[in-house]
Amino acid sequence: MKILILFFLINFNFLLTQEYVDEPYSPRNSLGLFGGVGLNFHAANFQTLPGIDGCCDEYNVGSGLGYNFGLFYDMPVSTKIDLDIRLIYAEMGANLLKARVQKVQDANYQEVDNAEVEFSIDSKLTTFGLEPLLAWKVSDQLRIKAGVRVAYLLSNNAIQSEKVLTPSYGVLIDKDGNQRREINKYDGEIPEIGSIDISIVGAISYDLPLNKNYTWFLVPEARYSLGLMSYHPDDLWQSNQLTGGLGIRYAPRKLKPVTPPPPAPPPPPPPPLPMPPPAEPELEANIIAMSVDENGNESSVATIKVEEFVQNKTHPLLNFVFFDNNSDQIPLRYTRITESEKENFSFKQFFSQTTMEVYHNILNIVGKRMAFYPQAELTLIGCNSNTGDEKNNTDLSKRRAESVKKYLIDNWNIRPDRIKVEARNLPSVASNPTAEDGIEENRRVEIETNIPLLFEPMIVLDTLRNTSVPNLRFKPNVKTPIGIKSWKLSASQNNKTIKTFTGKNDLPKVIDWDFVGEENQKYIPNSELPIQYNLEITDNDSKVWASDMQSLPMRQMTIQNKIWENVEDYEIDEFLMIGFGYNKSDLNEGNKLIADRAKLRVRDYSENDIKGYSDRMGNDDYNKRLSERRALEVADYLEINKKFVKGIGEEILLYNNDLPEGRYYSRVVKIVIKTPI
Repeated sequence: MKILILFFLINFNFLLTQEYVDEPYSPRNSLGLFGGVGLNFHAANFQTLPGIDGCCDEYNVGSGLGYNFGLFYDMPVSTKIDLDIRLIYAEMGANLLKARVQKVQDANYQEVDNAEVEFSIDSKLTTFGLEPLLAWKVSDQLRIKAGVRVAYLLSNNAIQSEKVLTPSYGVLIDKDGNQRREINKYDGEIPEIGSIDISIVGAISYDLPLNKNYTWFLVPEARYSLGLMSYHPDDLWQSNQLTGGLGIRYAPRKLKPVTPPPPAPPPPPPPPLPMPPPAEPELEANIIAMSVDENGNESSVATIKVEEFVQNKTHPLLNFVFFDNNSDQIPLRYTRITESEKENFSFKQFFSQTTMEVYHNILNIVGKRMAFYPQAELTLIGCNSNTGDEKNNTDLSKRRAESVKKYLIDNWNIRPDRIKVEARNLPSVASNPTAEDGIEENRRVEIETNIPLLFEPMIVLDTLRNTSVPNLRFKPNVKTPIGIKSWKLSASQNNKTIKTFTGKNDLPKVIDWDFVGEENQKYIPNSELPIQYNLEITDNDSKVWASDMQSLPMRQMTIQNKIWENVEDYEIDEFLMIGFGYNKSDLNEGNKLIADRAKLRVRDYSENDIKGYSDRMGNDDYNKRLSERRALEVADYLEINKKFVKGIGEEILLYNNDLPEGRYYSRVVKIVIKTPI
């Protein structure tokens, strides 16, 4: 016996000192028992039980006491709300009374005035049901609950009676003509009563901890249930209950694991085995890096210098919205904002964004500017490719224009009367309708306006990073007797991969990392940490071999460095000119507007660069000559020496030519003006 007591004391002390993962009132599952006493209130509007003789004017109210008890299980829904599920047995009976003054008889069949007669129905109702409640935690201990009770009637007995209270000699006449002080007596089940009882339940409870571990709680509770079902098939007879009671709740908590004692130190390692002779590798790989200048001359790379410049970029706005084949839905690549987000929409957010990112905000730019220019009106001209499913489908063209109109109305609150919708097949100036790229470009909505300022080019401040070499060239060297399955060349900076080249089968003799072009700005290294690179090879035997990690030194000259070190700097202005007519090189009004702005930035001491580009459509040589003619026209207009002009054509595609807007923005003349400051 003493051993058992000692064992209990040790374990009880352990429980008192044990630490828990959660807090005393943290949300957690719990279960328990409850019981209480209820005051039942019956609301009624009937004269007698169904099919039972009686002559009461009308029963209205009744009352009685009843017990209830059951089980509950609580589970947290959130930090503030629990789901309380209960199985409950409840006594819902009450005594309905009605008294009136009327004439009765005495034993000699003489009438007696002002006799008091009592009509009563004493109901005995018990239920068992399910009660789901939502409990809101006002505090750690106080909870307010609401829910429903769906219960089954276990018993539904009633005792009906009509009797004379005063005078003592008064009697009533029953249906058989007999004199009795009590008539129409009935004791049995309530006829035609339903088997289901449904109530709305509200409650308030308070948790009182019973132990130091906060796992057992005494829960006083007050509850009120409002009956929704009638016990009478034709008239009103509902039961409500006000209950006070107590419950016991058990809410287990998670124990913190006991930290085990540290393990015994491991035995000393055995002496190392002698190294085996090195095996001849079956796969070897190495790689070297070279810089390549504009003329293609290679040289060993010692340091790559990255320099930052302030750049003013002029992004022209293309007044087209392109659509997918046989679709009137605005493609997901166009940026959407909600009506609530438009208040924070600002053109400042286009800082450091590419021209394509700016263009994909075209609907928001138009919406913002239309709000600024209330006199502005739009004409939306829906077009189709006039081929395949879209052949002569002007209804599709109209739906495309209506989609753009709906976005401006819903998201920018533009009045519908400011937007006119038209439809046609091919655009008035269509792209080549026999080429797949041209067909794709003709699926569009053209936006015209009476206020040209709506499509004024977007001018943003940007930071340009230039490198001391146009590109890096990697030269791999691989030896394998069974051939290459795949390869990967990775370049990283500060443990973050910034460029990856991959391929299958044999490696090319050289791999070029091109730093030229707007789309490649994000690949230019942006810190002074060295660039690390290596080559990984998988041969046809699935054996992997990687070259040693190699480093390229970096030097970065940021704008802030230049200010601190008082270094000579440049301001760079970049202008893009789009919208040249088909097979034409002369400047339209929109391009002249951009060219006039560029002319204001040119100085006698500026370094100028004018390049013409094209998309992938058409003949390579012809595209190069056309792009050069357009660049020469721009140089003449700006009065800039033609030695700064070059036609690139489609040798360098500025944007993704798989998109129609990418091809339009590739048919440009780019003006770069570099001015010492």
